[in-house]
Amino acid sequence: MNVDNKATATRFLQAFGAGDAAALKTLVTADIKVVTKGSADISMTHDYDTIMRLCAAFPQITSSGGIRFEFLNLTAEDDRVAVEAKGFSTEITGKQYNNEYHFLIFFRDGKVCLMHEYLDTKLADAVLGKYLTAA
Repeated sequence: MNVDNKATATRFLQAFGAGDAAALKTLVTADIKVVTKGSADISMTHDYDTIMRLCAAFPQITSSGGIRFEFLNLTAEDDRVAVEAKGFSTEITGKQYNNEYHFLIFFRDGKVCLMHEYLDTKLADAVLGKYLTAA
């Protein structure tokens, strides 16, 4: 189970970063929540629709085809996987969006149902915030 959860967590983050909403839909529950920790505008609980909208926007807002994750550490226990990662991307304006992350991903029936996300929220606000509020 822990090996499967690590593989699913990796595929989930890769699909999200690549803007592959079709793949992402197969890896998550319909009631998934992503809780972005912090006090910036982007810090909130994101629902399925918001997650899919942001995922689908990555290829259009980046010149690098989305966010490429480098996985530093993955630790699995029970129904969760902790992931330490770096993300690399270039916005279409040429601005670099390179962030550091810690994800705590929870599973239900083999799919991602909840993720707590820790990152530089000020940087995320500056680059991604406008896409979260887009209709």
